[in-house]
Amino acid sequence: MFGFGIRNIGDKAAALLAEHFGSLEAIREATEEQISEIDGFGGVMAQSVTEFFAKDGTTDLIHRLADAGVNMTWKGEPKGDKLAGMTLVVTGTLETLSRNEAEALIVKNGGKASGSVSKKDGLCRRPERRPGLSSPRHRRWVSRC
Repeated sequence: MFGFGIRNIGDKAAALLAEHFGSLEAIREATEEQISEIDGFGGVMAQSVTEFFAKDGTTDLIHRLADAGVNMTWKGEPKGDKLAGMTLVVTGTLETLSRNEAEALIVKNGGKASGSVSKKDGLCRRPERRPGLSSPRHRRWVSRC
């Protein structure tokens, strides 16, 4: 999906589309409303997807890719639901994982990995005390842990 270069659709959004619909054919047939139901998608992103598949030449391109043997179905692991509905932010230094590995585990277990702290976050990890981490915003965040 990401390789098509659909406006407003990055690698994470492309992965969400593939996982949600399961095949390129199902994505192509989806309505804006169905695409908007995906957590993290809005009207602009959904419109970009439907406009892409409505363009002249897109259907021909998909047929040529299929004829060339390109896989058109999602074959990833299904997500768990241990963290379903939760948004988590990875901050500080983790002893055994990189930040990307930790975020991948969050997503794999049904959670949403965010890049910034907000009042809606479900869990947090207290980072070690380090110089520069005593800003008022950081103190508010740590006090909620």
